[in-house]
Amino acid sequence: MIYTLFGIISILLVISIVIYNRDMTAPAFLLVVSFWIAGLCACMYAKEWDFYNYKLVLIVITGLISFMACSWISYVLYKKGRKILKKKIEGISLSNAKLAIYLVFQIVLYVISLVLMIRSIGLQNGLTTLIGSYYEMNKMGEQVYTSSLVSIGTILNFSGTYYVMYIAINNIIAGEKNKKLLYINILVGVFGSLLNGTKSAFYMFVIGAFVMSVAQMSKKNGWKRNINLKSVIRACSIVAILLISFSVINAAQGRTLNDVKVVDLLATYLGSPLKNLELYLNENYSKSKLFGEQTFLNIYSDIYEQTGNGLYRIDSIYRYRWINGNGLGNVYTIFMPLYHDFGVLGSVCVMGVMGFFTQHIYNKLKYRKKNPIVDFYIIFYSYLAFAVMFSFFSNKFFECIVSKSAIYFLIGLWMFDLFFLRLHIKSGKIVIKK
Repeated sequence: MIYTLFGIISILLVISIVIYNRDMTAPAFLLVVSFWIAGLCACMYAKEWDFYNYKLVLIVITGLISFMACSWISYVLYKKGRKILKKKIEGISLSNAKLAIYLVFQIVLYVISLVLMIRSIGLQNGLTTLIGSYYEMNKMGEQVYTSSLVSIGTILNFSGTYYVMYIAINNIIAGEKNKKLLYINILVGVFGSLLNGTKSAFYMFVIGAFVMSVAQMSKKNGWKRNINLKSVIRACSIVAILLISFSVINAAQGRTLNDVKVVDLLATYLGSPLKNLELYLNENYSKSKLFGEQTFLNIYSDIYEQTGNGLYRIDSIYRYRWINGNGLGNVYTIFMPLYHDFGVLGSVCVMGVMGFFTQHIYNKLKYRKKNPIVDFYIIFYSYLAFAVMFSFFSNKFFECIVSKSAIYFLIGLWMFDLFFLRLHIKSGKIVIKK
């Protein structure tokens, strides 16, 4: 059965390449290619995991087709009467003083974070053990020392890292030389995100940088076809680097698992969401009491924390699963919460809305006439692209986009744009340029 699913996804992948003129950053392509990789991994473990429920095929395929169809409708409607224009990419210069201030901010932020971690656990067996233990404590809901200022700083710094990455990529494509302080800030931001023991932010930065690079280069050359042999080789190289970095980062974060091969661990992360979804489909769960309670779980949790109203206290149905003594994790693709809350037809409708929305943002990026110094559509789409791609893994779209996280991200971008490009001190006075 998994081979049937993989075969149909392969057909959809080819269709997405054709109808979007070989554009590797089109939303439909990003979604389908991520499920294609997940399906390929699941096929490698077809015998061990024993796929047999054809409802899995129905839900995944109808959802992907709905996303693709509504994306295509948005694409056709928007491009009518519009032309794609080549844009000149100009270098952006950031002052050393501001880059130095930002670097100090990051260093202070991460030093305080480490101090809080040490207060919670103690520094006995080195940084690696500290990070791993801190992650496990957070995962189990145990008491840890926190600081609201550090939390706010971390949220803002996430946007700041995206911002300086964009500047660096923009300058490279423009043929301008970047300052060393700019690269140092990027490295500190990217690797500092690993201190909490998770890898989500790290991979968001990697995928974001990839999408920014392709989008900026496409903007420069008039959005010519970018899926070719050369791009495929580059993409495969990036995937290989990510796979290697996975085990390295796991070890650095103190999250190594005894007697578990790297291949099996990757299969758990890449292929098991499909098996977990099937296992969920074989079980019976009570219907949602609130609208989209699992889909909008984070929103309801925030409301409950702020109000204490028991109506919004939603029990998560995510649970860690095992098969033949091997762990499959607790990730189920985006289709589990959608199916739980809205059924098959509702899932199709929601995926269609997602497809139309993401393609609309992408249309704005491709067909806009203005060429701003900092293209916020590119930065936001690079953030959105991660949520689309990781829909094969979990409910990342609604966790990242339909949530306060997206609001914080946009506020952070505005603040860093204000700081780096529009805030100046002249004759002892603060001047803000529009």
